[in-house]
Amino acid sequence: MNNVKKNVILLFPGKGYGNSNPLLYYAKLKYEAMGYDCLPVDYRNAFNEGKTIDDIKDIVFKQLQDIDFSSFGDVVFLSKSVGTVFAGWLAEILGLKIRHIFITPLQGALQYIKGPNVQIVVSGTKDKYLDSNILSEHCSSNNIKLVLIDNANHSLEVDGGFEENIEILKQVVNLY
Repeated sequence: MNNVKKNVILLFPGKGYGNSNPLLYYAKLKYEAMGYDCLPVDYRNAFNEGKTIDDIKDIVFKQLQDIDFSSFGDVVFLSKSVGTVFAGWLAEILGLKIRHIFITPLQGALQYIKGPNVQIVVSGTKDKYLDSNILSEHCSSNNIKLVLIDNANHSLEVDGGFEENIEILKQVVNLY
């Protein structure tokens, strides 16, 4: 009998940055190539319906409440933007011991960016939603690995830098 547990990655998108956008799409491909199951979490339409963050937390919880996370070997939550709030909150309320990858977190996610379960945090120095100095200080004081991409915005892109943006995408995906 095979007792090897499957591994799983959950993708928590941003409000305007979905699971089909490059940073999440290529994470999915990379982890699937490593044999992981991929579960994209879906709540983006809730923003269009005017739902609040708390409403969306309920949506996320209902989507994932029946998953037996203990049945998996490695569990990775890869989250982007507002997804960092949902991923951090869910792991905390369910008491999950998982690996977090936080991409361009929001201020509201800082409370969840702590402890040994955070593999890495990636953001840009020109992210308008969370000052890179605040994020850097937070990660430093919590002994969290932070990669800051120079001149990159909230999408981890540099305005007008097509070739540079491809290189940034490759760099970030290699960090996963």
